Amino acid sequence: MPGFFLTGASGFVGRMVLERLAEQTSPVTVLTRNPDALQAIVPARPGWHYLPGDLLHPDSFAAKIPPSSTVLHMAAVTGKARQAQYHRVIVEGTRRLLEHSEAAGAARFLFVSSIAAKFPDQRYYPYARAKAEAEAAVRKSTMDWVIVRPTMVFGAGSPVLAGLATLAGGPVVLLPGSGTVPVQPID
Repeated sequence: MPGFFLTGASGFVGRMVLERLAEQTSPVTVLTRNPDALQAIVPARPGWHYLPGDLLHPDSFAAKIPPSSTVLHMAAVTGKARQAQYHRVIVEGTRRLLEHSEAAGAARFLFVSSIAAKFPDQRYYPYARAKAEAEAAVRKSTMDWVIVRPTMVFGAGSPVLAGLATLAGGPVVLLPGSGTVPVQPID
């Protein structure tokens, strides 16, 4: 059974994906910088392996990508970081993961990007530029690939939900922008 190889599983979306994968019998390998912390949040199931490593150090993961597997790449730098850090983790990390996934014979590559990758003005948004550049690398892959660009991800404990709850509790209702921007929230 080919299974899954995941990055970014310690984030909100990644933890939800792990919980759903727990319902399956497929093997799961998770690249994580802190296996013990992730194990405390989502205990590994039989057939799962929490692999200590880092996208920027392929020697920590390259030999562990199962042939014919699906690689689900969710890892990213978010929040306030330097432009070089966004580029290193999002762009270079994605390129290295793609290169080693192809070499391992992985079948599919699912990249979780951001709607920011298509923002028309990215001059002051290094995160958006990095996601757009990583998407370009994914499109060149020889594997079957999919790029998803979630807008807002909701669920119990989601950072977006907490932020919106704080805004809703204020004395006035805030409407960002014109109020006409379409969003496609994910539960």
